[in-house]
Amino acid sequence: MAETSPKDVCVTVDPGICGFPCVIKAMKIGGKMVALEISGSDCGQIKKLSERLVQISLKDIFAPISRNPVYALTEKSKCHLSCPVPVAVIKAAEVAFGMALPKEVRISFVPCKEESRE
Repeated sequence: MAETSPKDVCVTVDPGICGFPCVIKAMKIGGKMVALEISGSDCGQIKKLSERLVQISLKDIFAPISRNPVYALTEKSKCHLSCPVPVAVIKAAEVAFGMALPKEVRISFVPCKEESRE
């Protein structure tokens, strides 16, 4: 990837047990569009998604999940339901649009606390 401008956002995604990390680059183009590049993954589904999902509009950011083009293309690419890449795409686009700050997101598995059973 080339040197980034201030409106370019890069996100790395480590999806966990599947072992197929990727990099998402979101680049603001104009006032209402973000170009996307998803790269570095050996996952066939993510490769398909990267071919289909090349941009996202400001309007798309606010579309509900059932009608959101990111999730529609994710489903069409046959990505696993719990794949974190689609939400990472949307978060990267939000930052590229200037709607959010670049703050790390994390899902952590921790031991459950034992509850006393009486």
